[in-house]
Amino acid sequence: MFAKRLLIFSGLCAISFVMNSKFNNFMNGFVSKYPGTRVVVAVSGGADSMALMHMLAEYSKIYKISITVLTVDHGLRVESADEARMVKRYARDFGLEHFTLAWSGDKPDTGVEEAARTARYNLMIEFCKKNNISNLFLAHHADDQIETFLINLGRGSGVFGLAGMRVVSKRDSVNLVRPLLNYKRIDLEQYCKQNNLEYVMDPMNDDMDLLRVRVRKNRHVMDEMLGITDDRILLAINHLGRVRDSVEHTIDRVISELEIADNRVVFKSNILLDLPVEVQLKLVSHLIQKIGGGEYPAKFESIKRILNMILNDPDNAMTLNRCYIRILNGRVLITREGESKSFNC
Repeated sequence: MFAKRLLIFSGLCAISFVMNSKFNNFMNGFVSKYPGTRVVVAVSGGADSMALMHMLAEYSKIYKISITVLTVDHGLRVESADEARMVKRYARDFGLEHFTLAWSGDKPDTGVEEAARTARYNLMIEFCKKNNISNLFLAHHADDQIETFLINLGRGSGVFGLAGMRVVSKRDSVNLVRPLLNYKRIDLEQYCKQNNLEYVMDPMNDDMDLLRVRVRKNRHVMDEMLGITDDRILLAINHLGRVRDSVEHTIDRVISELEIADNRVVFKSNILLDLPVEVQLKLVSHLIQKIGGGEYPAKFESIKRILNMILNDPDNAMTLNRCYIRILNGRVLITREGESKSFNC
């Protein structure tokens, strides 16, 4: 019995060592790219975010980066305040600054999960901007990546929806950093056990009314019945990510040649003709989102109608996502609604 326990303990130690080494390698590259890094880390009290906080704390012992811990109390469960206090206790034990942000006001009767997610991001990003911190670390992991892929696959998403979350993305001038995308949930739970970290289990993780939970509980069938393993899905996501990056590179090049100012852009429609259809669609989508100031891109079918109008109508106009789009004699105007509709401003 003692030998068996020693073997399990040794296995957990090995997992902890490998995970810390991999994390430190990531951080070395990140810090070299963003010297003098100040970091905010979102910690809910789950195994994934508790592990991330601990890894950052261990890293900071050697490389002296500034770490602030944020916990968002959504006020949706009576336990949430206690969970925030638990995170605060660990943060202080690790020598880290901690703040609890409260989601106040009325909560919606439907779509609570999405509303809570939006509120959480808004609160944390506003904190970062107010305190002049440009890096927000999030604990999304490989299982989250797989679940998002399968959800988007069920929605018929294209390359951008299937390519998954990026390790580093940007939102409102704040870098969203996800260093755990190659870590599986079970390994993060074992990491917590090895390092004596408490963690909480959100009861919403067992709510079968939520699509993500149903995907989580049933995705093993793909492996057992079809041989489609998690590792194969992650490999496909990585391939799609490279395609997405290639498309975005082309879009960035085209946009760099346009003059976007005062919430408007004017260009000749023929600049689209030599571009692949996927690039055409994403370029139009990006311009409308950028000029309209929307948090999310317009729906695919709406962008298809706009693109068809740009390429085939000599004289037409439409509105979409707070934008006015006008086509006239091979020229395209995209401007925010309420602004001047003249091509010559």
